[in-house]
Amino acid sequence: MSTDGPTVRAMPDPVSVTYIAGKLADTVISYIVGKGADAALAKPRAWWEEKKRTEAFRAAIARALTHFATRHSELSFSFFDETFLEHGASIEVRKFLTLSERPDPGALGTSYARYFTKEIPELLPACQDFLEFLDKELAADTELKDLVSDRLIRQIASEVWPAAGSADTEFGVLMEPEVGHGATEIYAGVQA
Repeated sequence: MSTDGPTVRAMPDPVSVTYIAGKLADTVISYIVGKGADAALAKPRAWWEEKKRTEAFRAAIARALTHFATRHSELSFSFFDETFLEHGASIEVRKFLTLSERPDPGALGTSYARYFTKEIPELLPACQDFLEFLDKELAADTELKDLVSDRLIRQIASEVWPAAGSADTEFGVLMEPEVGHGATEIYAGVQA
């Protein structure tokens, strides 16, 4: 565990950004493919194994990290810590690739604060910025658009129409139950 806090330095060089973005992307994609979480997005393993998609994901992360470094130069070197990004940030970044979860800036900030022991002012807004930058970069990438579309469709559908069987479904509210849940007597061999 690192004990260093953020240090103010010049922005990371593009080679470092590309390297770190690649490590983070590889960690996230390995998790998604390995755990089968990509099934939630109806994306088969082959979809993620296509080089053009993994490269697009890496590039989107690199662009988000570059935006982050521009806005939060005081945090960029500590935030770009390879171990933190692979183990702390990857948990929130992989939520962009699932249907049921949304990345949480608070959880990312908590992970960051655990990794670096020095208190960091304005940490939550910085984490929010990184996740927003990444969200925009993923949406803008043509190779990843259908991934983003799948996620948006699922999100909109869940907001408009509650899950089947929930108390808030329109049919559940408007209709009486078809089964009396034990109130009907059943006799063997007799049809109604």
